[in-house]
Amino acid sequence: MCMCWHLQVVGKPDRSQLEWIGSSKSREYVLNLPPSPPANFKERYPNAPDLAVDLLNRMLKLNPAERITAEDALARTCGRICFGHLCKCGVV
Repeated sequence: MCMCWHLQVVGKPDRSQLEWIGSSKSREYVLNLPPSPPANFKERYPNAPDLAVDLLNRMLKLNPAERITAEDALARTCGRICFGHLCKCGVV
């Protein structure tokens, strides 16, 4: 169920994007799912800053090796995205 939700968000990948999955059965399962385009976060969240949309796209990559690391995400966004409160680097 979690994988299906994730694919609804990121879209169904093609075979070349699934080489990192070790299980051939898992790859075939994904390939046999119905087509689904990736979500357009800018349309879904029209008031979100471009940086937030970019961060969502980077965090939700299907291949873990392609996802942004927590360290890179913090370095990229620190002090630039606030969620209704004052943000400062190093303050959670």
